[in-house]
Amino acid sequence: MGGIAGIVRFKAGPPGDIEGMLKAIRHRGPDQAEFYRGGAVVMGACGSSLATADGSIVAFSGVLYNAAALARSYTETTDPGRLILDMYEAGGAELLQALEGQFSLAIYDENKGQAILARDIFGVCPLFYSITATALVFASEIKAIAKSGEVALSPNIRGLYEGFVYWSTSGGRTVFEGIHQVPPGCLVTIGRDGECSVQPFYSYPEIPLQPVESKALHQEVYATLRQAVAERLGGRGSSGLFLSGGLDSTILLKLAQETGYSDLPVFSLGFADSTLDESAFQALALEGHGGEHHKVLVRDEDVIALLPQVLRHCETPLFKLGPVPMYILAKAARQAGVEYILSGEGADELFYGYDIYKETQYRANLAQDPASLEFDRDIAHIVPPQYKNNPAILSMYRDFYAPYLKGEGDVLWSMRPRIDSSACIAKYFTRDTRAALGADEIDLLVSSLFTPRSSPLRQCQEVQMQVLMAGYLLGPQGDRVLMANSVEGRYPFLDRSLLELCLSMPDSLKLSGYREKAILKEAFAHIIPAPILQRQKYQYTAPGAVRFFDYEDAIAPYLTREAFDSCGVFDYNAVQPLIHRLRSGQAPPQQAISEEMMFTYILTTHMLLSLKDFS
Repeated sequence: MGGIAGIVRFKAGPPGDIEGMLKAIRHRGPDQAEFYRGGAVVMGACGSSLATADGSIVAFSGVLYNAAALARSYTETTDPGRLILDMYEAGGAELLQALEGQFSLAIYDENKGQAILARDIFGVCPLFYSITATALVFASEIKAIAKSGEVALSPNIRGLYEGFVYWSTSGGRTVFEGIHQVPPGCLVTIGRDGECSVQPFYSYPEIPLQPVESKALHQEVYATLRQAVAERLGGRGSSGLFLSGGLDSTILLKLAQETGYSDLPVFSLGFADSTLDESAFQALALEGHGGEHHKVLVRDEDVIALLPQVLRHCETPLFKLGPVPMYILAKAARQAGVEYILSGEGADELFYGYDIYKETQYRANLAQDPASLEFDRDIAHIVPPQYKNNPAILSMYRDFYAPYLKGEGDVLWSMRPRIDSSACIAKYFTRDTRAALGADEIDLLVSSLFTPRSSPLRQCQEVQMQVLMAGYLLGPQGDRVLMANSVEGRYPFLDRSLLELCLSMPDSLKLSGYREKAILKEAFAHIIPAPILQRQKYQYTAPGAVRFFDYEDAIAPYLTREAFDSCGVFDYNAVQPLIHRLRSGQAPPQQAISEEMMFTYILTTHMLLSLKDFS
């Protein structure tokens, strides 16, 4: 729990509105607020404390799971801010490599005249900053920077394009000009004159594969995840669990029961649309559980009505509406008195759960032998279930992937079909903004974030963790909508020991043929109900964009010519045929999915920019 904010001046100027900055993010820690003012620096923290000594000050947000072990080496306190300050004085910024947890932090060293900003290796806790001619301004959320009096918000056209085509902005970029995000596992150092450097303090290691007896490996996966659950349920405050009814959240529920939390309150989403609802599997997972089950029914009208409010917290346009139901679920958890919630993010990335891993494996296999009839059968593993017995659809999918078999040297090869498909959103930008996009340059910038890995699946994993998980699942669909309700998400699968264990495994243990999460299923087969263990991967889904057209009054103000002109990003005339196709349902299924996402992104861009400074 917590949020931080601050201003570090390079040149003389007004003090800045640190109270207004912290007020903008008080939902991140409503029970506590502290301020520091000294010389060129003002800082604030809510839900956590500041630590000062000998010309240095630390602002910390989040939780350290190895605080007790670190305290034995450095100090007698487990208070994160005080601990980090002592570690910094003992060894400088090298301390970051020793921290295990989810956090963002800021250190100002008056003696060196420099500021340090950093985030955890997975990117759970957000941290943004802007460097002006006179000051560094930083905060846990962009809205606090907007309240500083130092920075005016304006859209970053390249950031808006990147956010859709690559699923999120990365490399520290955002959808606002001059606003940067500290990348996961990175250290940003800002000197006396505003000079800035960004360096990783942790990179996903390429661990040599070790031959391990399967039973022993199953036991190690089980024990490591069990320990991660225990660590995240410990400490002060009341905890709960988000249960979808899928494999990952069911594993967490069973492990919570094993570690003494058999009465843990559980929160689940329900949808009126039976194609989205997982109630039957939730009930199966909960058999024998002693805690209260809070079932939250999400209606289409709730999603539409809450969308502007959710965007205020997400601070980025959305291509899917998933953050809105998660916002509703987090509100229910907070109303039930829960402060910390367990959730299963990270499992699909670590254990190859998403369809993109199967697609990548299929393309890699097909590239080795394009004439093989075996791959005509294999394509059935990566199409939606309703099309598995449709020869025409299967042929269409194979033709779609055929141009993407070769990708030597392309670190984004696993994503390349999606990138090319999504890039057509450029035609909806205005002529002026389209000319400024620089799509090839953006692709090079995104590619530069990754180093070549030992297999296509490992490369896919790193991209998924850095782009989709850190940029979207843990951000707009995670921290931002949870903390909007003063609820902190905790993610046992995002544990460094579990990460490095998974990186030491052969790909075939995680994706066995086309069976996703193979070793995870095997390790927990004895405690998970068989129907949940055997069900096909079900991706969390919210109501789609076509539902918008049932609520014209809510969306009409954002689709007028005046709205397009005011935002200045998308072209009114170019977007009209897209709206017509969605209204009429004329697009083929695969095209309709892509076009729904584009429309959602265009609409939510207009909603977001209409919020101005997020007031």
